[in-house]
Amino acid sequence: MSLRTGTASQVLGQMTAYAMLILGTQYRTHTFTVLIVKERARLIRWDRGGAVVTDSFPFNSQPYLLNFLFRYNHADPDKRGHDVTIRDSTDTERQDAQKAVGEFEDVKRLVTVSMLQQDYVIRAPCPQPEIPVGRWTRTSVAYHCQENRRVFFKDSWRVSHPEITPEGDIYSMLRGSNVRNVPGCLAHGDVGNEVVNDYHRTRTHEFVIFTNKPDSKTITHYRHYRLVLDTVGRELTSFKSSKELVSAIYASLIGKYIVSYRRITVF
Repeated sequence: MSLRTGTASQVLGQMTAYAMLILGTQYRTHTFTVLIVKERARLIRWDRGGAVVTDSFPFNSQPYLLNFLFRYNHADPDKRGHDVTIRDSTDTERQDAQKAVGEFEDVKRLVTVSMLQQDYVIRAPCPQPEIPVGRWTRTSVAYHCQENRRVFFKDSWRVSHPEITPEGDIYSMLRGSNVRNVPGCLAHGDVGNEVVNDYHRTRTHEFVIFTNKPDSKTITHYRHYRLVLDTVGRELTSFKSSKELVSAIYASLIGKYIVSYRRITVF
């Protein structure tokens, strides 16, 4: 992409907006952009951890841009950044989902997610007014194809740290402690394979050059994570009475108290 003349912050903002639109309207693990300023170019790789930027190079006299475009054209979808665990729903899946889930009745496009050998039909993604990096939590009412039921589906990028407990484990601990009003966790886990060609984890932090300067910051490492619950709730703003609102807040505070008491860190 070629950007109009502007200050550095304006150019950065425009590039970030482009990356946000690509990552927001599709299910992607990462994406690539090309920045062209006059006779020079930079290649940029975006993921949920940040962006890796090459040195600028003269694209008319150096083969880097041509080589990148050639390799990108012949690369597999997962190498390009597409989430290969998601596909367009079949006609049968779409019809079954629209019968079982009232929210899907007028939805034009549905997609199917494969998770732990189970299939879930959810809405196609829509743009979100967020920056490209971070957790990028997406929630949706979903149709469980194998069990023919309506469930709650959550797709996010969790902070990858040994001291942070995955959300699905938290639900299991709460249910094990007989905490009231806690939905059941049907399935949860990281997406992808940590060993071979795993694009479901961020890579930006691997390219950071750390210094001893006080203002030197580390890049957060994220891991693609999904969660399925057996209960589909309502938005808190749709409460029917003040008693219902207070009861919902009270129930959440009970769970929060138990999590804090056991010193479980949740992000």
